[in-house]
Amino acid sequence: MVIIYWLSRCHLPVDQQLLSRMKNFCEVAIGVKTSSTMAKKGRELLQTIDERSRKDLIMSPTLSPSRKRLQDSDIAPRHLAIALTLLEGDKYKAIVPFDYIAHLGEHPGSNGVKVACSVNNKIVLWVKQSVLHYDTAQSRAQRLEFFLNTAQECRKLRNYGSLMAIGNALHSAPIAHLKLTNQRLSSSMSRELKGLKDICNPSSKHRGYHKVLNEVVDQEMRNYCVPWLAVHLKDLHSVLHSVLKHNPIEVKEEGRPLINFQRYVKFMDKIKGILHYEPPDLEQYRQQGYLAYLENQLQCVCIGENTDVELMKKSIALQQGEVFEIYSSLGFKASL
Repeated sequence: MVIIYWLSRCHLPVDQQLLSRMKNFCEVAIGVKTSSTMAKKGRELLQTIDERSRKDLIMSPTLSPSRKRLQDSDIAPRHLAIALTLLEGDKYKAIVPFDYIAHLGEHPGSNGVKVACSVNNKIVLWVKQSVLHYDTAQSRAQRLEFFLNTAQECRKLRNYGSLMAIGNALHSAPIAHLKLTNQRLSSSMSRELKGLKDICNPSSKHRGYHKVLNEVVDQEMRNYCVPWLAVHLKDLHSVLHSVLKHNPIEVKEEGRPLINFQRYVKFMDKIKGILHYEPPDLEQYRQQGYLAYLENQLQCVCIGENTDVELMKKSIALQQGEVFEIYSSLGFKASL
């Protein structure tokens, strides 16, 4: 009853770590075969926990009542980088070891890893949609430059989750397809775009990412980091497969079967390696409106089954407009 009351009151604070612990409690309760009532209540609570977790994905406003919501024109690349770092840092800090096990084991329901990855995916889509929103190549190029500058600021803050999200968005097919838009970039921004592509390149086990992960642009940020979870999850999956393959569930000691804890210890050591990062302390900026602006933008982002197809259709239509722009600049009459 206490858990139900807590979850049903939106004003009571519940983070992903607490939700995960509640979830663990319910799973244990369900596992008690001798009590059908407890198992039933446990399943009901699991559903309530998942619903609360999904609601938390629709980020709560962090804007003080006296401050008006910021508009696009109020946000500089540095401001957006701070907002991205606060948001992704919050989701990363909420992850507990069990979340990795639940995610890799494809357990039903929500967990901290799933929430963090979902937010990162929404950022990728938002960047794409933001660039494709504009009708002219020049306006799209300006938006591209804005996000490239934001990526630079994320790199200074060692927020590699958002850096990779921006990089993957700007090098996606719908954006790369717009040749004239990319040609309108300044030479310095074109170099930045190419450099971002090298970082995002998945070849050699994401060598570009691991290289940038070890660099420090701003010495004040040397002890902080928001990692890109996607590549670390790949590493974890490989480690889990290797551990399970080479370490049996049981070992025999003096003829007696014993649980082989070594397989779990090795995997947990790898998880601890991912969890040791500490996001930058940017609490002084939390109430400045930057995070509220970003959360408001992401509330409108919805990832569906046909999202990529729809974005590509939009890109193709815009590319036809670019052809029209080129013909018009050369003095030819053309019609779409």
